Amino acid sequence: MEQNKKSVTPDRAVKILAKHNVKVTSEQAEKILEFMNKLARMAIDQYAS
Repeated sequence: MEQNKKSVTPDRAVKILAKHNVKVTSEQAEKILEFMNKLARMAIDQYAS
């Protein structure tokens, strides 16, 4: 049961990070989100096995 719905867009991530005084571009936010999704998948795979 794989779900590819991504509720946090790069633009939204930029706004969230800006509230915490972290300035990133949309491209940087996209890479951050890709990394976070990869970590989440790894954690789920480890927990499921």
